[in-house]
Amino acid sequence: MSIDIENIIRAVGTRSAQPAATAVKSGTLYSISDENGNIERSNATAWAKYGPQIRGIVKPSDTSRATTTTLADDTSLLFAIGASETWMARFALYVLSASATPDFKYTITVPSGASGNFRESVGGTVVAFATPVTLALDAATDKILVVEVSVANGVTAGNIALQWAQATSDATAVLLKAFSSVMAIKQ
Repeated sequence: MSIDIENIIRAVGTRSAQPAATAVKSGTLYSISDENGNIERSNATAWAKYGPQIRGIVKPSDTSRATTTTLADDTSLLFAIGASETWMARFALYVLSASATPDFKYTITVPSGASGNFRESVGGTVVAFATPVTLALDAATDKILVVEVSVANGVTAGNIALQWAQATSDATAVLLKAFSSVMAIKQ
């Protein structure tokens, strides 16, 4: 298989910079620099998705939670999926607390009607969505947690989201650190 370099266009910016499909040669690939990492291919009349969708999100700053055991979405570590889509994701979480008391409680949530599960990547037990899991913390010691997720969505679009809180309510905050991330690929 050969690639015609003349038919590859790279775009930096938004979809609005994308040329009309009729203005380029059929088979032209166009990389859209958006949060979804889309690549589209022209058939000379319209653009269509090409290849797998890959999403990568890196948490831009620390988030702290203290005196709460109520699970809540991390506003950085979530992404939208469509109806009837299948996704694989890997969360890399950097967790810290100055105290060993609060520990770290987390779960993964998905749209209503989705099937699948999640687990800690090394020796973890397979867990149903929305089931809380606790990670024991040591005082002032970073913990790295890798969580693998497999989702087959039903008819309801929505988010795959990390929810987290303290496992034991404590005035000493638990931090989910900057550079925690999620990488996901649509099957």
